[in-house]
Amino acid sequence: MKKNLLLLLSLTALLSQSCGKPSNTQKDPLPSPEKKDSTRIEEKDSNQHLVPHNLSCECSPIKERNAYDVDVRFSQWGEEHDSLKEKALFDAYSHDTSFRKIKCIGFSGYSTIPKRFRIFKNVEYVAFTGVGNWTNKDVKITGLDMFPRLKGIFFWGGAVGIDTTEQWLKQIEYVSLGKSRVFNFPPFHLMPNLKIIEASHSGFEPFPKNINSLHCLQKIMLVEYHGGKEGAVDLTQIDLDNFPCLQKAYFSGGTKGIPQGLDTNRTFELYLRPYGLSKEDKKIVEAYKKRRR
Repeated sequence: MKKNLLLLLSLTALLSQSCGKPSNTQKDPLPSPEKKDSTRIEEKDSNQHLVPHNLSCECSPIKERNAYDVDVRFSQWGEEHDSLKEKALFDAYSHDTSFRKIKCIGFSGYSTIPKRFRIFKNVEYVAFTGVGNWTNKDVKITGLDMFPRLKGIFFWGGAVGIDTTEQWLKQIEYVSLGKSRVFNFPPFHLMPNLKIIEASHSGFEPFPKNINSLHCLQKIMLVEYHGGKEGAVDLTQIDLDNFPCLQKAYFSGGTKGIPQGLDTNRTFELYLRPYGLSKEDKKIVEAYKKRRR
């Protein structure tokens, strides 16, 4: 009995020593976890809701232009009041090989382009100034089909309609309005190659339908927009995610709401100042601007 008691005490002492000292084979304690960067976590969480953009741009870009930058300008008023001077101007550019150098031609006062200008077959841009008035919707631009290479039309200081039976609509790439109004502009799906839409202190009446069909659109600018009787353009009907080539989007003046497509993983230049944004819309815009910085 006494021997058993001594054996038990010896075992107890050995066990206490082995528990008090770490074994050489015991693993090192685990390292303490690193402190995570809360700002990175917030940034990652804010990007988790972004919709991936799967469309790719397959259209060649077009350069922005100044509506005043024309090679030559012809005036209907000049023809009526000083026909000799206007005839001399036409003769100077239509003889020899000069007509081949004209890429951008301007017309002041003309709504119907006279057939004699057909000689300028290399024209790519036509700029109209002072055509029509703000109340007469019957004045229409006609004759643009005589320019087979036409890419862009510019309107400055006038109010006109468009002849929708002409074929140039299918090839047009650039439409620009400055202090102008265009009545009954055709639906955008009739202009599949349109790449730039500019309207500064101007407006379409009504705003053309089917803008989301413009897959080559690289710039849309509705700045200090005037919608006329139609009122403000509803930007919620515009989905920027449908425009894989988009580089610039400017909206101010007679517009309301915000466009769709600001929750994608894309970044394009955005200027947005429509009427009466809600708090939720303001948060979406601010979040987009932060991602772009």
